[in-house]
Amino acid sequence: PLPVGATVNKFEFLHADQWYPAVPVEAKAAKEIVYKEREKGRKVAATSQAQGNVFEIEVFPLSYRAPAQCRLWYSCAEASLPFRFGVDTVVETSVDVPEGAPRARTEPGAVVGDCFGARHFVCYLPPLVGGAAEEAVASVPSRLALFWDSSGSSRSANHALRFERLRALARQCPEAKFDVWTFGIGHRREREAASVEEAIAALASVHYDGGTDLTELPRMLDAASAAAAEAVLLFTDGMDNLDRRPLIQRSSPPVHCVLDQPSANAACLGTLCLATGGQLLRGDYLAMLRPQALVTRIETDQSDEEFCDRYDGFQCCPDHRLQLQWPVG
Repeated sequence: PLPVGATVNKFEFLHADQWYPAVPVEAKAAKEIVYKEREKGRKVAATSQAQGNVFEIEVFPLSYRAPAQCRLWYSCAEASLPFRFGVDTVVETSVDVPEGAPRARTEPGAVVGDCFGARHFVCYLPPLVGGAAEEAVASVPSRLALFWDSSGSSRSANHALRFERLRALARQCPEAKFDVWTFGIGHRREREAASVEEAIAALASVHYDGGTDLTELPRMLDAASAAAAEAVLLFTDGMDNLDRRPLIQRSSPPVHCVLDQPSANAACLGTLCLATGGQLLRGDYLAMLRPQALVTRIETDQSDEEFCDRYDGFQCCPDHRLQLQWPVG
């Protein structure tokens, strides 16, 4: 797997001492092209997203004891490789940006462009960094709920790092109390109004087993709201046994999802954050203390009829009117 949130920018395959760049096409079309080229006996290579943050590379043919070389560029906030290769695979890594790849912006911006036969509108709001991030501090919560996934897939998470980051968060919220919840197929409250060390002690004794039922989250959020929790930290990979998604139908504290496992359902966790006004936390947890930019309205000079027209060049799905489940902030 690539790091969670990684974007593949470029892929090349070496043939006859020459590098051939890949052409981006839809996944279904790519499989058809690879199949046809293999039937013709031609050399072909392709990279595609298998599931979540797991990508796969297919190379044909693979001759006996003849090395095949590929190059892959991806962009991500993490610089280290989160995976291991077999002893028969040689990997060279470097930190660079391929020619033509989008570079980081420092100012807000918007653009309309074509991709895979459809036109897309994209707006970008850069994150606050340095002194600006330190000055923009939101209200410090006095009551935090910790939702801890106790399923078998969470056993391999780096719990020591999580505890270290919880202590760093507690130092910024010296008066905060913690409610500890564990969930898998069911859920239960382990501690109430505990100190950070008491909360960590409870989490350190969790037994990991079974699967995950994400539909438990709405009931847990109701209970957390009743206990006056001002924010929720959710520790899970977002992998539901039956691929279910939690449906948040009532106002709740903002849910900040910790994204720190090699394989995670970032789409599910991101939707949960958007529905509650929380953030995806890929590093330390101090980001939840800073206010975040939230788009509340998009305006256009087109009429409603033109905007909703099937063949119009500017469309949003499922509806052009931006809506929030609940007001945030």
